[in-house]
This record gives sequence, C-alpha cells and structure tokens, in this order.
Amino acid sequence: MQNLEQRIWDMIEPAIEDQNLRLVRVRYSGDAASGTLQIMIEPEESTYQSPKSVTVDQCAEVSREVSAILDVEDPISHEYNLEVSSTGMERPLVTARDFAEYKGATIRLELKETLDNRKRYQGELQGFEDDHILMEQDGADVKLPHALLKYAKLYYTDEQIQKLMNQKV
Repeated sequence: MQNLEQRIWDMIEPAIEDQNLRLVRVRYSGDAASGTLQIMIEPEESTYQSPKSVTVDQCAEVSREVSAILDVEDPISHEYNLEVSSTGMERPLVTARDFAEYKGATIRLELKETLDNRKRYQGELQGFEDDHILMEQDGADVKLPHALLKYAKLYYTDEQIQKLMNQKV
C-alpha cells in the first residue's frame, strides 16, 4: 500500500471493526486536483468456503463514519469521491492476515515485475510466511515476495460457484 493509503487504513480500521466488519482494501487513485478513495469491506465472519456480503445499509454507515473521520483528520487536501463497497466473489488479498486466513483457497495473482520468467500465478494458497506468499501451482510449491505483489484475488471455478450457490438455496 502507498503511504497515504496506509495512513487512511490506520485511521478508519477501528471504526470499521466496531461494526463487526473487516477492512479489506484502501485504494486512492487520482491526481493533485481530484481523485477517488475506494474502501472495501466485508463481514468479519466471511470465509472462502462461505463468502458473505455487506448490505447497502452497512456500506452507507461505513461511508458516514469514514467521512467524519477523514473530515477531521484531513489526509487528502483536495476534492475526492469516497466509494465504499463489498468485496464480491473475487475478493482481493492484500494483507498478511488475508493470505493466512484464506489458506486453501484458489487464487490468482500478478507481480509488479517478472520473477522466474513469469508475473502471473494461479493455484492453491498455502499461507504466508516471512513476508512471502506461499502457494502451490501445477504441483510445485511457489514462494513469492509480498513486496512484489501487484494484486491478488480469490478465484472460483464454475464448479465451486455452483456448489456455493447450492449451499445458499
């Protein structure tokens, strides 16, 4: 995360946790004149095998609370739009906690630069250790530096999605 994003994360995370929600991602995009601040949240009990969504009312409440905090702290000195959303099925994996808690999940990720002649990986997440993402891809163990991560997200096959849909019926 960029420095601004980390500062905002630290400011708003306690208020989000007070609502039994988990802060998943803080992303700021824009320039010195305007931008967009994206806050992604999920229910604390959400898991890979049982993903949960937040309601529109929960997003609205988080938006109100985050707006109040940011108005006081003023980390962004110009106009910006605030967007609060749920993670959806392709939940991003950002923190060490994410990589530890979603062990066993199928993930897709991309690195900022090539490592061992590749940037993109897909496989089963094995955990997180010593600032490295551990995964199994095509029968081989892979250890990727978290510092090189461009993005990572959960991935569900059509079969897995169907199984989840059948559980909810």
